[in-house]
Amino acid sequence: MIEITGLKGLSNLGVKATRLSTRLPKTVNTIKKNAAAIGVETAIFRTVVDTSKAASNWQISINSPEASNREAFYKGKNNSTGKQSKNTALKFAQFQISTAKPGQKIYIVNSQDYVADYIIPERTPDLLTRPAERMITSIHTQLEFLDVL
Repeated sequence: MIEITGLKGLSNLGVKATRLSTRLPKTVNTIKKNAAAIGVETAIFRTVVDTSKAASNWQISINSPEASNREAFYKGKNNSTGKQSKNTALKFAQFQISTAKPGQKIYIVNSQDYVADYIIPERTPDLLTRPAERMITSIHTQLEFLDVL
């Protein structure tokens, strides 16, 4: 709590408010980056793997929801390379997240049109018809809220 008594107290309040206003964008950016990291990791590791292409295509883009169409990092069949592809996709995503600056939006994108059908919901598969879309929409809503702050 700040007690304001006279002009000196008001001056101190101004100094503290200025300090806070310069730190706030960095703090919000850190929270945004952490939320994006959790979101993309969740998406990657809940993606059912056969050839690894869907898991390899989880990408981070900054300021616009664009993504290229990648081949699987490690091609395989019947989840033979799922772990390697997921770990590599996560490393690429983490790097992109680390480049986000205050005020920039972070998008979690997958260019595979069928990926929404290949996410394993955590607990309630009966309630989620297209779990990837719902999860990503929720993450985008949260990140956009943080951008407003």
